[in-house]
Amino acid sequence: MMIKKITAISFFCLGSTFNASAHDANRILQLEQDIQSINLRLTKLESAQGIKTDTQKPLANSDGWKSLANWRQLTTGMTPIDVRGLLGEPQRVDGGDIANWYYPNRGSVGFFLGKLNRWQEPK
Repeated sequence: MMIKKITAISFFCLGSTFNASAHDANRILQLEQDIQSINLRLTKLESAQGIKTDTQKPLANSDGWKSLANWRQLTTGMTPIDVRGLLGEPQRVDGGDIANWYYPNRGSVGFFLGKLNRWQEPK
């Protein structure tokens, strides 16, 4: 009887941990999206006022993944938010710590622990 109670409590605690982890991941993703949006707004404001900064990132072409110029702005270590800002939403996403995003025409990007580490421009 005691073993059943311990097992039930263990499963409950394990389930709560996974649920909290998924919630944290969603929260982090939302915060990264908010930061990217704020950075883009700030860059546009600085650009409109002629302010140049060393940390100013080039703005993405509105063609997203279709623009080779956007693909060529990718750099190792970028966050998923930065990549999404350049290329737009992927068609498909696979993975977790090692994630792969797929775009039309065999374009893809790969992340390791939330940082861009490889990409293939579309054909």
